[in-house]
This record gives sequence, structure tokens and C-alpha cells, in this order.
Amino acid sequence: MILLDEVEVKKYPNINAVSLGILQKPAKVYTPAERKLRTAEELHWYSPLLIPLGGMSVDGMINSISGRTAMLKKELKVERKEYLLQKIEYMFKEEYFLENLKIPKDYLRGFWYYAIEDPKLVEALNSKNKIMSRFIFSDLAVKYLEILKN
Repeated sequence: MILLDEVEVKKYPNINAVSLGILQKPAKVYTPAERKLRTAEELHWYSPLLIPLGGMSVDGMINSISGRTAMLKKELKVERKEYLLQKIEYMFKEEYFLENLKIPKDYLRGFWYYAIEDPKLVEALNSKNKIMSRFIFSDLAVKYLEILKN
């Protein structure tokens, strides 16, 4: 046993696979629905040929036959829309929609669901362009209020 007088602990802030030279760029981070879909989709034209050699799992083939892959694609679309709703809640306050756009409080969530179907708004939210999002929201609010009147 060796007794030490002092132990100095240094904190290295940026140790990761890129800084160590293992990867060229940071690894892509997948959402839970994207991970499930990637796992279920791994079926190539040569995959059935590799089964006798033990080179491929049968999951990809079974998922494509059973329709699970199609279900996971739908789940991925729903997850992306949920993320967009979270972005709207994060980027804008409820007062903006209630006071500026005159959306009734009871229909606010309905307006958000209506708005995320617009591809221009989706692009603006994903690029974090708050000013463009405001313009698109104002156009959509006029259309949405007309729908409510009818």
C-alpha cells in the first residue's frame, strides 16, 4: 500500500469519439420511433440468401410481411408531429395565439394540430425561424377562424 500526499483530478471537458479520432463527425442521434423503424426495415434483396449462413435475422422479412414496418412509419409521423407541437409550445406563448391571433382558448390545441399540417410552417419551425413562423401562423389563423365560423 502506498500513501499519497495529494491526488489531483483533472476534468477534460471534451472527450468523445470525434475528439479521439474514432469518428470523422458526431454520430447521428435517432429518436425512439426512428430506432424502431431502422431495426424493422433492415431487409435487403440479398438478405434471404444469408439466412442459411446465419448472416441475417429474419426480423426484417417478418416485419415487412406482417405490416409492422408500415405501422412504425405511421408512428414515426405521429412522433414528428408531437415534436412540432412541443416546439410550438416552447417557441410561442399561449397569449400570442389568444391575444394576437384571436384564437379562442377552447380551440387552441385544435389550431396547433391544424397548423402543423402546413408544410411551410413545418419547415419554418424546424429551421427555428420564429419570424416566418409568425407570418404563417397569422395566415393559418385567418383560415382556421373561417372554418370555425362555418
